[in-house]
Amino acid sequence: MLRRIKVIISALVVVVVLTVGSAATVMAEGEATPPPEARAECLLARVAQILGISQEYLVNAFEQARQEIREEYCFTPGEQVQQRVREEAVIRSREQLQQKIRRVALVRSCEQVQQQYVYGWHNSAKYGLK
Repeated sequence: MLRRIKVIISALVVVVVLTVGSAATVMAEGEATPPPEARAECLLARVAQILGISQEYLVNAFEQARQEIREEYCFTPGEQVQQRVREEAVIRSREQLQQKIRRVALVRSCEQVQQQYVYGWHNSAKYGLK
């Protein structure tokens, strides 16, 4: 008898859980979120309302700003190539300068070693070579 009651209660709990779960699923599907375009339109409308201007005027202002930024930062294909060549030339000249500095430092260190060899390691401080 006790076993039968446990089985019946377990079955009832499963039925209740499934019913609540399916009801929550149906309710969640009923709430449709608006597409991003609609949210953007709502945002533009709200911003225009806050600023006290028409939505069309605000959209035109955004388009103008977008175009100005494009013109300022985006180059035509020919200008892009010229800009890339300029940047590569700067990089090349910087690398050449760094190589020259390394060579000069190497030559100076070699000269110091030679002088220290000639004057001796113990006398190198006397001649200002350290």
